[in-house]
Amino acid sequence: MTPLSRHLLSQTALLAFATFAIPCAAPAAEVLPQSVTELWADFDPRRDPIDAQVIREWKEDGGVYRHVSYHIGTFTGQPARMVAIYGFPEDAKEKLPP
Repeated sequence: MTPLSRHLLSQTALLAFATFAIPCAAPAAEVLPQSVTELWADFDPRRDPIDAQVIREWKEDGGVYRHVSYHIGTFTGQPARMVAIYGFPEDAKEKLPP
């Protein structure tokens, strides 16, 4: 892994932590779900389009890497996006996600 790849990966991890850990602090008066079923009861993954965007793509050391962004839902009335980097072998023969 090159220094640039390590830097992008660390920045993505930091962004993911800030996106999820900070807003998840619940007010004391809020009733928290008591089970996994309660937690996901009103979640519908088909409600919003995913709106995936490739920000950057590059080839390095026999692999293809993509820096992507996609819509993960609407929280407190605001759209939220996730940023990720994923890679796959340059000579992959099987179908891969877009």
